[in-house]
Amino acid sequence: MRWSVSLVLAILAASSGLAADLNPQPILQPTERQTAETVPDDSLAPADTQPFIEAAPEPGIRRRTDRFPSGRDKVAVDIFHPPGNGSYPVVLLFHGAHPKRAEKHYLRMAEDLAEKGYMSLYVRYYERGRKGRGSRSQWSATVNDAVTFAAGLDGADPERVAVVGYSLGAFLTLGRAPLDERIRAVVAYYGGISVNEPERIGRSMPPTLLLHGTNDRIVPVRRSVDAFEAIRKEGREVDLVVYPGVRHGFCLNGRGGPDGRAAQDAWSRTLAFLDFQLRRPEPPQPPLTLESLAEPPLCSMPGPEFPPFLSNPPGYLAPLGLGTSSTFALINPSRDEVQTIVAANRPKTKSSRSTHHHHPAKTTVTPAKAPSR
Repeated sequence: MRWSVSLVLAILAASSGLAADLNPQPILQPTERQTAETVPDDSLAPADTQPFIEAAPEPGIRRRTDRFPSGRDKVAVDIFHPPGNGSYPVVLLFHGAHPKRAEKHYLRMAEDLAEKGYMSLYVRYYERGRKGRGSRSQWSATVNDAVTFAAGLDGADPERVAVVGYSLGAFLTLGRAPLDERIRAVVAYYGGISVNEPERIGRSMPPTLLLHGTNDRIVPVRRSVDAFEAIRKEGREVDLVVYPGVRHGFCLNGRGGPDGRAAQDAWSRTLAFLDFQLRRPEPPQPPLTLESLAEPPLCSMPGPEFPPFLSNPPGYLAPLGLGTSSTFALINPSRDEVQTIVAANRPKTKSSRSTHHHHPAKTTVTPAKAPSR
């Protein structure tokens, strides 16, 4: 009897775990007691896959490791410095859950940023708290501690700082960027805004670029759509790029195919976005306002809840194939457009398959015509 009860409990536990994987719940703002075990598994690929950026670093890139104080701990950081001397814009990268599985992808992107003339930092924020078991509120504070550290580095321009977050790192950066006016730009890969934060975040969010795939089963694409709408309702500058058929962690796995093409395209847009936000010369006239725009934007769909921002969208809003000629991307799509694509790619349910099994007479198969010669 004891053996039977144990077996039933084991089956129930396994079933609940599978259900959680197939039906991820919205990511809520955690309490201090919540640990790293509460964040979703990013299900990244094995370590033998190759980064989508060719591993051919430019000579002269300097890399070193350091630590900065955050709470009671000291957090490790990998610093990549461009060749030569000067004052460089700064970009900080914040990993997702289980960073060890994709570490070389993160480091390669940080290295590529240095090749492009940015001082880049890969922040190992899991070291805040007890051996990677800290809370999200602790890690959130570490975002600002990392910015303080980066802004004080030799060769760093504290007036030009951006953050790039992935999955959990995207939630953290989207949550903290509005609270730190030193952050000039945010790039969020397959993330979102915690459910109790949109009102506070939208009013002071710096320029933001959101990137997401429709086949993401870890963080649903609607989380980026929610963030996009929340930020735009407050009249802040934000853009959303959606990749149909692309999965979670598409730039961290080396799977190739649609994910690989989306990774190249998204990274090209990321670089173009950072260049636009951190390197373009300051306009001689006052910043554009909604009232001053005489023509609608080319890529956005303006409306009462989606005010236009740019009359001539920059390169990171190129309609298609910025990174590759075969990449399909939706630029600032409506919620209905995204929902339509998600529904079209949703696998058939068990009930729909069983219907055909029990009613074979209603199923008609029409043979295909032979091709004409």
